[in-house]
Amino acid sequence: MAVTCTSLVTASVEAATSCTTGTFSYGANKLLLASVANGSVSDPGFPTVSGLSLTWTRIATATGSDGTRQMSIFRAVTVGSGSGTVTGSQNKSTGMMINVAELSGVDLTTPIIQSGTAAIGLSTHSSLTVTLGAFSNANNATFGAIRKNTSTAVSPGSGFTEIAEWTAVGTPYQSETQFKKLS
Repeated sequence: MAVTCTSLVTASVEAATSCTTGTFSYGANKLLLASVANGSVSDPGFPTVSGLSLTWTRIATATGSDGTRQMSIFRAVTVGSGSGTVTGSQNKSTGMMINVAELSGVDLTTPIIQSGTAAIGLSTHSSLTVTLGAFSNANNATFGAIRKNTSTAVSPGSGFTEIAEWTAVGTPYQSETQFKKLS
């Protein structure tokens, strides 16, 4: 079965210890990925995600070279369909952005095969690369999340499709999620 990815909801706050999405609907037997961008304070701590009566597990967090900005990805597996909200929380009041994407066609027994992170400094950069090992199945797919400190648009990587791109309320900070089907 082909893996597909759809953005369900995005939300952001300018300065708070939590960010809650609007109500959205999700399907049964899906992989949900929540991308949470936070930072601009020293030692922001790792964010957490809750909601939909699901168990959210942090897959990875990339922290900027100055130690203040982060992008984290969390996963949850649905059993039935439903609707509700998702909340990202952090230990200090700062800007926060969240996107929830739904993946279909995923082997839910092992939905995440590998993960990787990369971070670059605060100066201007035009690209970022995360290196992953060879995939073992043509049905594997790649999901990426990017957080940056400017409001200029992010272009998807080669072969990737933009899932969502959003700017934090009251800031120039921008995030994007991307998806690439391997076969």
